[in-house]
Amino acid sequence: MLHAGLDLCRRRLDVCVISDPGELVEEFPAPPDADGLRYLVEKVSHHRAPVRAVFESMTGARFVHDTLEQRGWEVRIADAQKVKGWAPLACKTDRIDARVLAVLSRARPGAGDLAARPADPF
Repeated sequence: MLHAGLDLCRRRLDVCVISDPGELVEEFPAPPDADGLRYLVEKVSHHRAPVRAVFESMTGARFVHDTLEQRGWEVRIADAQKVKGWAPLACKTDRIDARVLAVLSRARPGAGDLAARPADPF
């Protein structure tokens, strides 16, 4: 399985993909629109492995969630308040946030108490 951490912003989606053993597979940006999500799925699909994506809840999260799920990805939405302490503030960037979320997916397959399914209360 591949683990994709997605840091969603209004104009950009930072993506970090790691393998089950924890190796960095890819890091890249994509637009957070339909074309960008299609690009994301196509770019990661060449690895021919199932994908679990984790990203924090914000405006646009439902669209991203539904689009990736329709394309066969397992998707979790993280509780931002519970995830925010995982990376030191001194090195906090969107790219690092994406990596933290990928590590969360790998370390906590059910996403435990750090992430909620979209239907769950935040």
